[in-house]
Amino acid sequence: MTDHQSPSENADPLEAVPIRAVLHAVQGEDAKEVLGTIARHLLAEGLVEESFPAALWEREQRFPTGLPTRIPTAIPHSDAEHVRVRCLAVATLARPVRFGEMGGRAADTVETQLLVLPLVTDPEAMVPALQRMMGMLTDEQAVAALLGAADEAELLRLAEQHLTGHPIA
Repeated sequence: MTDHQSPSENADPLEAVPIRAVLHAVQGEDAKEVLGTIARHLLAEGLVEESFPAALWEREQRFPTGLPTRIPTAIPHSDAEHVRVRCLAVATLARPVRFGEMGGRAADTVETQLLVLPLVTDPEAMVPALQRMMGMLTDEQAVAALLGAADEAELLRLAEQHLTGHPIA
């Protein structure tokens, strides 16, 4: 490992990406407010750079991340230079919030209550985790389970089970 690599950049790409942040029932009127709340939490936890909150919102505006799955979800993220720690963050929303639809027209939106944020330090190393994540987000039962979590502890347990394949005790 060189002086310019963090331990997370040197991680085995087949290793499960840890979930380092869960937020249950995030309040917000719109996507910008919800993402701001989540970004401030990630910043306070030391997982992202100071530039992350603005970069997250700017990228969401340019490249919407709402997935029109049976139970709509979103995967907001930023470019790697705004992230300190390779991990996933999971958030449920207190009520549905409109996100722009990924790959849709500018006016297309989806109302989502589940966000999974891949915090990427090395995009190539995240491919297996992103593939698992996309598979889980199309699994209606898994998404419903996450949305049904009573609190952050249960959300973490369910997210570990469904997103990493390695449930915690």
